[in-house]
Amino acid sequence: MSNQPSAGQRPHVVVVGGGFAGINTVKGLRDVPVDITLVDRRNFHLFQPLTYQVATGALSPGEIAYPLRALFKSSTNVTVLLGEVTGFDLDAHEVRLAGVAGVPAPPVLHYDILVVGAGSAYSYFGHDEWAASAPEVKSLESALAARARILAAFERAEAVEDPAERQRELTFVVVGGGPTGVEMAGQIGELARDTLARDFRTIDSRAARILLVEAMDRLLGTFPPSLSAKAARSLEQLGVTPTLNRTVVGVDDGGVDLKAPDGTIERVPARTIIWAAGVRASSLTAQLGELSGAEVDRSGHLTVEPDLTLPGHPEVFAVGDMVRVRDHRSGDPKTLPGVAPVAIQQGHYTAKAIARRV
Repeated sequence: MSNQPSAGQRPHVVVVGGGFAGINTVKGLRDVPVDITLVDRRNFHLFQPLTYQVATGALSPGEIAYPLRALFKSSTNVTVLLGEVTGFDLDAHEVRLAGVAGVPAPPVLHYDILVVGAGSAYSYFGHDEWAASAPEVKSLESALAARARILAAFERAEAVEDPAERQRELTFVVVGGGPTGVEMAGQIGELARDTLARDFRTIDSRAARILLVEAMDRLLGTFPPSLSAKAARSLEQLGVTPTLNRTVVGVDDGGVDLKAPDGTIERVPARTIIWAAGVRASSLTAQLGELSGAEVDRSGHLTVEPDLTLPGHPEVFAVGDMVRVRDHRSGDPKTLPGVAPVAIQQGHYTAKAIARRV
């Protein structure tokens, strides 16, 4: 099939994913003579950097989620489609879909230009069974589940009489010393020491023990050491204990097992464990890598060309935190720092690149 649309037809651009990269691509194409279909398994855009504030009750879900249809209701060339992408046929220019939550979706979407921004999820390092005891906060649903778990822990501590069980309820473990883990642990500290300080009669919420577990020797490992030290000091003022050089080797409903560099294992009794460690790109990257020959690293990140296209497929763009970008000078793939700012910039760039082609 030709990469060009049939004579007299406007190019059809299919955008997979309503995250920062996807919606900014669509925004940049609203005044371009193309027809756009935005596909997502959720019907809202989530401001993901603030999910941790929903998880701790600082924000309501409506403050960080905005309906995709409302976002593009004035854009006559944009169609929002609720559906789950199950696969691709790059030669036939097709995206395969499945319905979501009982809502039917067309089995196949044809495209002239495809933009895939399917995002990422936290990785449990081969122990997906830990997710039941240690929820992550990357989605709105998981953030709400984490909020219920955190608030219930204080309620249970108020109700129980056994001191050991009460301490277990008032122990919170956040796994992962990156930006989300630091923000999450700090927010739990503020919740315990300020928000809930006068709400209970039997317990003192300020006695809560909050551990931030990180396998490296400092927090915020991708940032300068001076910022890591400042973050650690700020967390300690909120009652958070940075627990460095510790690897999680076990998680269950009763606590977490931490392995020290010398091989010793410490059991931390805790009812509330929040996971914010490791990132795994969308499973769609493996399909795109296999179909195009693009490299996929151990974390599932897809290596794209400097112009964000797949090798051999200039009509397919891959964007956001699911990709690594090949440096145009050295040829080496690089994971760009940050998440939202990079995805927004990639969305702007992709829209301009498509507009130039049209």
